[in-house]
Amino acid sequence: YAKAAGNVVRIAGSNPVTYALIKGSGTAVRVLGVTVIGGFGTFLSYQLLSSTALHRELDVVFEGASSMLATSSIMGTTVAAAFVCFYIAMAFMMVFYQTTYTLMYCMLTGAVKLGDEYVQDL
Repeated sequence: YAKAAGNVVRIAGSNPVTYALIKGSGTAVRVLGVTVIGGFGTFLSYQLLSSTALHRELDVVFEGASSMLATSSIMGTTVAAAFVCFYIAMAFMMVFYQTTYTLMYCMLTGAVKLGDEYVQDL
């Protein structure tokens, strides 16, 4: 593992401009993705919990269900939903971030798949 990690550092160090651009853009997309996914999920959960129109619709389907929503803590549930949404967003964007670095490494080494084998341009 140490030899492979050293090889990655050597390859990335040989192209510092590419590495800096990928790192900067990957970080920006990751922060933006976590913010948008987590924020949208939190906003959506708050809207669903506080919407009186939705409560009326819920009462039509399930009698008395909206009275339980009215007595529950909307802010507490929204905060819990925010934790879940931001945690899922961070996990998803971490996969994106790792994939970005993997693709950068493959592009910098020139690894190309031909048929069933990988060939490296050097």
